[in-house]
Amino acid sequence: MRIIHTLFFLSVNVFNEFNDHINKEFYSRPGVGEAQGVGQNTGGIKMLFESGKKVVSPAINDNVTKDVVRLLFNRHLTGDWGDIPELDKRRNEEAVLNGGRIFSGYFTGHGKICVVTDQNRRTTRILFADEYSTR
Repeated sequence: MRIIHTLFFLSVNVFNEFNDHINKEFYSRPGVGEAQGVGQNTGGIKMLFESGKKVVSPAINDNVTKDVVRLLFNRHLTGDWGDIPELDKRRNEEAVLNGGRIFSGYFTGHGKICVVTDQNRRTTRILFADEYSTR
């Protein structure tokens, strides 16, 4: 049991160090967080656009930790669109500047999770990919 605990502790430390490295690299890029002056700053994270009300699906709420949900919301709101096609990433960049729906997708240990901000910026939803409908 002690070995398992030690391995878990080491893996968490490695993940945190990797995450810190990625964040430093991401936030040091020119232009990050500077989309047309839209700069709501919450918790040290500079958002590219207004998120509106954050809504978590019941399935996400039941199966994914709040820390993972927070991480995915933050990735989405800072322009890390995740695991989506390049065309969709370009559409997101355009939507940040000119309005429109913003969609991110992330592969996680729980499956693919989507984060979607509606066109009017009133709501940002997080849900599993199989719950998502474009209707």
